[in-house]
Amino acid sequence: MAHTLTIVTPCLNAEATIRRTVESVVGQSTKPYEYLVVDGGSSDGTLQILEEYSEYISSVVSEPDRGISDAFNKGIHRATGDFVLILNADDWLEPEAVERLMQVIESLPEDERNQTILHCAMNIVDEAGQSRRVRSRYRGGRAGGWAFYFDMPINHPGCCVPKAVYEQLGGYEESFRIAMDCEFVLRSWKNGVQFRYLPEPLVNFAVGGVSTAHTFKALQEVRKAQRKNGLPRLTTEVVFAAKATVNRAKRLVAR
Repeated sequence: MAHTLTIVTPCLNAEATIRRTVESVVGQSTKPYEYLVVDGGSSDGTLQILEEYSEYISSVVSEPDRGISDAFNKGIHRATGDFVLILNADDWLEPEAVERLMQVIESLPEDERNQTILHCAMNIVDEAGQSRRVRSRYRGGRAGGWAFYFDMPINHPGCCVPKAVYEQLGGYEESFRIAMDCEFVLRSWKNGVQFRYLPEPLVNFAVGGVSTAHTFKALQEVRKAQRKNGLPRLTTEVVFAAKATVNRAKRLVAR
């Protein structure tokens, strides 16, 4: 039996970008099993834009939330697909992303499928429309665990997680306001979840989200996630100090 994919888009006052995100799902060469939108109570034109695509969206929930993690978790809880892909409201998929992900899912051994997170390269797109490809630092295997001593070891945009992994390990920690994705990936790796890397970019990530706007806070939360999941304190402190120094230098140059 073919397996199924749910795409979840969390959003809040995203009228400037939500149409591009939704159209990237609607235009997939292989349609997802389910498309859910979790809106945090938008007061702009987001809901009106979503209404235009009501025949393609399985469900829209609009209510206040407690932050990004809560929005993620609401979507995951409602998802009925075997796999869940979170697509933020300012990101968009390449036209054959779902088709490619489903091909890989179906190729996985049965005993590994529900314990394997798929992740891919992505295009980072700046405000001028210029893009560059970013590959995940972690490509799989326990020997590659060095990647977890730095910042986010995989690209969360385009990340395809078995619903069974969320049910086993729980969702995103609400105490994390920015690096909740890093903490979840670390927790998954710590608990033996496998990772399969796809080298082609299947998703486009728009610069300007919460993690890019609050870089130093993001670094602090990455360090917190590393400590929580048992990485050696000395190593993580050294890496944090080095990255914080680079961040400060970049801010000074930008003045």
